[in-house]
Amino acid sequence: MQRDSYATIVRYRSRRKTPVRVLQLNGAVFYENLIEDFFAGYRNRRLALMTHTPGQDPRLPRLSKDIIVPDYKTFLQIHQPHFMYRLLPLLSADVEAFAAMQAICATPGSPFTIEDRLESQLLNYRLSKLCAGRDRICEFFKDYTSPAELQMPTATRTLPIQGVFFQGLMVHEGWVAGTPLSTPRPFAAASAAAASSLKDIGGIGGTPSESAGPIGSDGAAAGSADRDLYDAKQAPCQKRVAASIAAFITTHDVLSEAAITQRALMAKFFDSDLYNQCSTSLIAAKVRSLDERMHFMAVKRVCSGRMCTAEVMRTRAHLLKLARKQNLHVYEKVNEGEYAYAPM
Repeated sequence: MQRDSYATIVRYRSRRKTPVRVLQLNGAVFYENLIEDFFAGYRNRRLALMTHTPGQDPRLPRLSKDIIVPDYKTFLQIHQPHFMYRLLPLLSADVEAFAAMQAICATPGSPFTIEDRLESQLLNYRLSKLCAGRDRICEFFKDYTSPAELQMPTATRTLPIQGVFFQGLMVHEGWVAGTPLSTPRPFAAASAAAASSLKDIGGIGGTPSESAGPIGSDGAAAGSADRDLYDAKQAPCQKRVAASIAAFITTHDVLSEAAITQRALMAKFFDSDLYNQCSTSLIAAKVRSLDERMHFMAVKRVCSGRMCTAEVMRTRAHLLKLARKQNLHVYEKVNEGEYAYAPM
């Protein structure tokens, strides 16, 4: 018997226990008596519990796709006796960011897989007061700083953002679709831009054309804006070329103009030479050398609420249009541990 399972029986005799099969990090499958306290241990160990349908009997009912299990309440809602689970290293700030990355990977046309995750904390950089190069940093954000703050000394001036903080990072190096219309949005334009390798977008800058899709760029368009995420034409022959793409994920409580502006400024500073001079990590140098960089916002609730009134829908469309103008791609939380692309 596994040590943790034995300890659960001895120490928590009166607690509710659920026997489950769990695929461990080393590839071994153990039977465990899962209790609520285990999820606190997963968070402390920076692990994520995820359903694992390939390990189940295909003749029995299963989920339509594997999902992250963020807490014990969600586990009790979805669990069936024949279900199997697996543990994965979190490699993100929290479970919410992990769930958002899973949704990005599950989007049709996405080149990413959940195994493409990298540790995002190595990219974080705080713009603290009296930090190195403070004068140049203040000059960089001059156009986005209030007139009152511009009168303050650069050493104590309040900047529009506190630094670069990504909650998730994925890097794909391999084959992507070279034909823009052969890939469903939102990854059509990004795949085409990465394949062409004509220019790096960097997540901000430039104004998408009127026909640009949710991931627009200066060099590629992804279809009409009034189409949904899965509207794409199929090319008779899909050419695939070698390219590299990075995805940067941040989590937000709500979607607002302030959050979009700050997120866009973060992406702009990340792509600047100032960040390259401040950050010396190897992972930062690696992602800056990739063909394409995509920036995502994961909102922890449905954008603009669940009320489908005309005013709410106008606000939602305005915010999503503003995010798309800044080349930011919004995913919203539709269920516990589940995110989906936010169409206009």
